[in-house]
Amino acid sequence: MNSCFMPSPSDIGSNGGMRDREREVKKAVLEMSVAISGAAVRSQSHPARTSQHMRLTLRGKVTATLLAVGIAFGVFAMVTPENADSATGAVSVTSYTVRPGDTLWAYASSITPAGHDVSETVNELMDLNNLDSAALTAGQRLVVPVEAS
Repeated sequence: MNSCFMPSPSDIGSNGGMRDREREVKKAVLEMSVAISGAAVRSQSHPARTSQHMRLTLRGKVTATLLAVGIAFGVFAMVTPENADSATGAVSVTSYTVRPGDTLWAYASSITPAGHDVSETVNELMDLNNLDSAALTAGQRLVVPVEAS
């Protein structure tokens, strides 16, 4: 931006064109200095606004709506009580001490009712006893459901 203002002959006219140009330059400088400082600009040609309304774009409206729905859902989830129901309910159990040479499959097949799947019994025993594998050691105690024995 040029800091020196040199009027052209057309700016200096009988109708006060020079003064209009000076006012425009002063106004522009004032607006730039106010914009840099972050203060609100009040123009002499426009009356001061009593309130300014923020207009949202479509993206802003969608974002605001989704945010409001998410907050409402979160509040609803915190306020609504949830029951922790178990699908199987309580299971009566007994214990079995593993003997030398026992395998989980052999023990499961001995306690599985006729016509039922032995692999389901093996999976149930592994779940009840928190076993990572089917390997057993002598002296180990297994929790066994009473219905299966």
